[in-house]
Amino acid sequence: MKKRILLFVVLLLCILWLGTTSYAGSQKLSNLEYDVTLNADGTADIVETWNIKITDTNTLFKTFELDSSKYGDITNVQVSEVTNTGVQSFVNSGKYAYHVDKGKFYALKRNSREFEIAWGVSINDTQYKTYKISYRISNAIKNYNDCSEFYWQFVGKTNGIKADRVVGTVKLPYSVSTKENLRVWAHGPLEGTIHAISDDTVQFEVPRTSYRNNGRSKNCYNRKCIFFE
Repeated sequence: MKKRILLFVVLLLCILWLGTTSYAGSQKLSNLEYDVTLNADGTADIVETWNIKITDTNTLFKTFELDSSKYGDITNVQVSEVTNTGVQSFVNSGKYAYHVDKGKFYALKRNSREFEIAWGVSINDTQYKTYKISYRISNAIKNYNDCSEFYWQFVGKTNGIKADRVVGTVKLPYSVSTKENLRVWAHGPLEGTIHAISDDTVQFEVPRTSYRNNGRSKNCYNRKCIFFE
């Protein structure tokens, strides 16, 4: 008999403050989308799509808090820009820089507790851009006697860019026998929604109203996704 599959996603009020920032200028995300694929080998592939307004900015970056008790390395990092003519991939420079050259990025450990992805945009006016950031998390799923757990912090403690809307899809490594066996809970703003849309896929959304109604959003930073089987 198949085990019951449970997916638990915590949607906190601070979801509209991201663990991202930039060097100078100003930025605002109109839409941030997460596509999460949980793999049978215990890895998780995440693709972030940023629809962002940028003014006078040289470099964008995103910092992850490392925690070996919850997940392993962050690998397979790629950064690209989506334009009207196609997708332009950034080149990995392989080294840290305070100002990253346009069209290049780095993805590396800044210290024992932080991993950072940064890419050069070199925008001296106001422009609307779409970027994709993808990466793989090793040892993302922890196996126990009666369940498996996936934990990931989508929103960090250091938050620099507001977003009007955050949406996401979590794809399970295999289907449950029926959608009724996929149970989903969410904790957070009443405006947020989360539901199973099929026997192997869950979607969530948090609109701008959650940010507007929460005066303490800067102090709220954890968002966890936990997968049980």
